[in-house]
Parts: sequence; structure tokens; C-alpha cells
Amino acid sequence: DWSSDVCSSDLNLSASSPAWLGDHRVFGSIVTPAAATIEMVLAAATAHFKSRAVTLENVAIHQALIIPASGHRTVQLVFEPHGDAAAFRVLVLDDSSGEDQWQLHLSGQVLARVPTLARSSDPALASQPADATPGAQWYQQCREWGADFGPSDRKSTRLNSSHSQQSRMPS
Repeated sequence: DWSSDVCSSDLNLSASSPAWLGDHRVFGSIVTPAAATIEMVLAAATAHFKSRAVTLENVAIHQALIIPASGHRTVQLVFEPHGDAAAFRVLVLDDSSGEDQWQLHLSGQVLARVPTLARSSDPALASQPADATPGAQWYQQCREWGADFGPSDRKSTRLNSSHSQQSRMPS
């Protein structure tokens, strides 16, 4: 129950659950995208505050969330509300030594409010730069660096290193 005081939720991740996770590899290892973990935090915050108007602050990734090629990894979200804010921790169960040890993966705070964003008056931010890198070229470079993003992760069509990224939704 995300509306109570301190609460937690466990889930198991594997190379096939969710189905797209096996496509996200770094140096051959399956690594959970930080965006997926943050989405789990946002879902808990939305349920607790009964609003999607939330802001994350001081988010720290303490270590990668690596998923074994076979078996699963147990992940626990601990959510500690304090008025209109909450601290959160995402822990990963490491049972490789034969003893259960929880390791800190991600931490931060969530506030029940939307940040105020200033709009840029720079028209260059809204236009497609001529020197943007094609998405296919970027993903090839990532593979050479050891990060292999499978089909379900390859959504960017062009990347501009100075301002923004353009993405398309899968059809």
C-alpha cells in the first residue's frame, strides 16, 4: 500500500521479464536501464501522492543493476514519505555468496510538485541541426564501445550532442 508510511515492493527481473530487458546490454551483460528503474519510483510516487505532479531530486545511481543471463534478480523499492516529499531507495538482492545481501542501486527524493521550467527563446533548440548524428551511426558506435542496445531500445533517429535528441515511437 503506497499510501502508508514506509512501504516497499519487491519484483523479480530476468533476461526475459520484461521481454525487452534482454536487449539492453553493456559489455555483454544485461543491464537494466536507469529510466526503467526511475519509472518504478515514479509509479510509486504517483500512487502515494495520488498525482502525477511529482519531481525527482538528488537521484544517485550507486551501481549498475546487472541481470544474470539465467535466473533472476530481486529488486526492492523502499519508499519513505515525509509530508509532501519522500526518500526512496532501490535495493538489489545479491545472493551469489550464498547469503542474502541487499545492495543499494538507486536513491533520491521525490516531491509532490512539478518543477517550474523556463522556456528557451533560442530558435536553434527547436530546429534540426545539420550536424546531428544519425541514430544508426550512434548505435553502431555504442556497439563498438561495448554497449549493445537491441531492437526494443533503438528508438532515436538523430542525436545532437549539444542540445537534444530526437526520438520516434515504434510503430
